[in-house]
Amino acid sequence: MDSGCFFVMVNSMNYYQIGGVTLASCYRLPSFEAFVCKPKDADVTLEKTEEQPSEGQDLFSGSIVHRRQAEGWFYHSLLTDRRGLFVSPDYARLRMLGENGTAIDIQEEWMVRVALECMLARRGYVSLHAAAIEVGGKAYAFSGPSGIGKSTRVHAWTQAFGDGLISGDRPLVGVRDQMIYGVPWDGKEQCFRNVSFPLKTICEVQRSDTVSVCDMDFSQRRALLVSQCFIPMWDTETALIQMENIVHLAKEAEIVRAFCGPSVRDAEQLYDLLQ
Repeated sequence: MDSGCFFVMVNSMNYYQIGGVTLASCYRLPSFEAFVCKPKDADVTLEKTEEQPSEGQDLFSGSIVHRRQAEGWFYHSLLTDRRGLFVSPDYARLRMLGENGTAIDIQEEWMVRVALECMLARRGYVSLHAAAIEVGGKAYAFSGPSGIGKSTRVHAWTQAFGDGLISGDRPLVGVRDQMIYGVPWDGKEQCFRNVSFPLKTICEVQRSDTVSVCDMDFSQRRALLVSQCFIPMWDTETALIQMENIVHLAKEAEIVRAFCGPSVRDAEQLYDLLQ
């Protein structure tokens, strides 16, 4: 169900909607183009600033440094703190420090994405490290550690059932509405689809020459989600909220261990078992 896409600017602001969160940005965000929406009351605003960051404790997450400020955070790269993103404690106000005018580079867009994932966590959504596909109006997500074959399994499903890829890397899961949402960030597939479908099953991928499905108990489901969901460990308050989301999803969602190979026949057999 692709929604209509159009580009809107009001008072030089660009509006985007991801899940249940609306972003109003003074920057055009290239990866977010499919998520443009009509102007509305924004949950998050992104503006420019010339304010310089103060000293503070630096906490590291990949290539981003999260520096504590008197109010909120300042995200910057490992190379410089002359450019970066001020983030309010509730993630509702973002301010970009830089010299790009109305342009934004890939790493700065990445910082905006991380801040949005935190806001989404506070609104009851989790970013799941998975490849997700829609078949028959239902969403199936294949999760597990990098290299286990998530993308390979989804590719087999697209060959078997048609191209219904929702997201190849980090789809959004609503823990209360049990929906999977496409997002404006992705891995190597670069799939940015503004779609949402009811969640049928989350599969923990296991390689096997035969196809079978094994139930998982609550502790196993929770352990999988903890290892594969975005958790902002630098922000204790938001991390605790995300853990509550994960516990709720582990209780309510259908999560199984799926043993299968990468062939189209394996995809067809696994789909039949999941029904």
